[in-house]
Amino acid sequence: MLDQTTTYDAIELFGLTENGTDDLIIPNDDELRDQIVLETFETLIGGLQGTGLASEIEPLAHGLATLLQRRATALAGQADKHKRQIQGLIEAQDGSEVAEMELDKTTSRFETLWEKADALKVMAEKAAQCYEIETGTAYTPVTGSRTTKRGCDEPWPKGRSQTHQGWSI
Repeated sequence: MLDQTTTYDAIELFGLTENGTDDLIIPNDDELRDQIVLETFETLIGGLQGTGLASEIEPLAHGLATLLQRRATALAGQADKHKRQIQGLIEAQDGSEVAEMELDKTTSRFETLWEKADALKVMAEKAAQCYEIETGTAYTPVTGSRTTKRGCDEPWPKGRSQTHQGWSI
């Protein structure tokens, strides 16, 4: 029987805990663009070309670019929240060691979030470029469902009413 305590201890020992990655270095911009995003697109698209899933390349490429863009935006939002907390902590500064430690902790978290957001922005920009190269169309971030947007562009089927619950559409 596998000793789970030993497994969990090993995970913790090697820094593989859920929150234990903030101290690791963030790859430089060239690595993010060329080694991570470009290779991801090449692997995804190259593996699907010439298969029955080739028609899924465009939505998958768009989804990957959108995923990176949305995550960068979310992290930037979290960093902004921490920035406001820092401003509040500075205003409430009373000279105590506890307040100073809280300010340092919040500042450190802000810097980490900001660095991650910047890294993901670089990745999102490269993903948008890869999308444009692969599809020949500009990447446009979407809000809501792309399916819903496409559905609105399609004409109503013949013989169907264009009213819904009494409202004319």
